[in-house]
Amino acid sequence: MKNLLKGISLLLLVLISTTIIAQGPDNFMGIITYKMTVEGDFSEAEKAQSEGTLTMTYGDGVYKSRIEGMMGSMTFIVFNDSALMIQESMGQSMAIRMTTEEFEKVKDKMKQSTDSVKPDPVVQLIEETKVVAGLKCKKAEVEFGGEIIEVYYYDGYVLPENMREDEFKKIKGLPLEYSTPIGDSGSVIYTATEVKKKKKVKAKEFEVPAGIKTMTIEQLKAMRG
Repeated sequence: MKNLLKGISLLLLVLISTTIIAQGPDNFMGIITYKMTVEGDFSEAEKAQSEGTLTMTYGDGVYKSRIEGMMGSMTFIVFNDSALMIQESMGQSMAIRMTTEEFEKVKDKMKQSTDSVKPDPVVQLIEETKVVAGLKCKKAEVEFGGEIIEVYYYDGYVLPENMREDEFKKIKGLPLEYSTPIGDSGSVIYTATEVKKKKKVKAKEFEVPAGIKTMTIEQLKAMRG
């Protein structure tokens, strides 16, 4: 009887240990708000045009990025098989529905990328931590497209691979502070100010606001002649 109980105890211990080892960070669902700050040799007026807030909203199989600044706002809503781009500026607004291929081309154009094959990021982990938005983050350096990007990430949650930016697809966590190059020697620093974890994000978060007309890229080209 003692041997049987000992065997059961050992089996339970192995099962518990295996479960603990198998557990990894949860997929993140919720909203992250970032402050955008420009660094470099720019005038205050030039900085003001690029500074603002970035809000990332992650749902079930869909995510949204929204940049708001002095010139207006730009929103991307990305589904598994399509995407929406919503522009709102100076009292005018429009929504453009795109295929995933068209969305990738728009992203590359915005990042001024001409590579037909996306480079594979090289990640180097750094023994350094920093508290960002109340979360203890680890540091990494990412070599991507000829640039070195410093990133602080929180490894308590992860993003599904299809929701990660190309440069962060090997980062096992939430990037909460990082920079992107701007101009010849400047950069935009993205620093998370709030992280809201949610069990579910409402579907209306990923809908085109009422009153905004939706069209395709072909319809937009035809309208512009």
